[in-house]
Amino acid sequence: MNTKVRSYAALLRRVQAAASQDPSWRVSEIALLHYPPDRHPLLALRRSGEEDGLHLSLSAGMHGDEPAGVEAALRFLES
Repeated sequence: MNTKVRSYAALLRRVQAAASQDPSWRVSEIALLHYPPDRHPLLALRRSGEEDGLHLSLSAGMHGDEPAGVEAALRFLES
């Protein structure tokens, strides 16, 4: 059993850090998920000037005890 505690705030910092490596990326909050007592922003990452181009949606973390999808999505963004 994996007992590692994951931090949503740490994940958000990784997203922001990865996006800041390329000035064409814009990070915006598109929703706020409220699970009392916490609130979690749902983010969209867009490239400037590509609003009419190809769109890709990556989602991960639906099952909180399965961290591989979240890690894969973050590594994709970081690379």
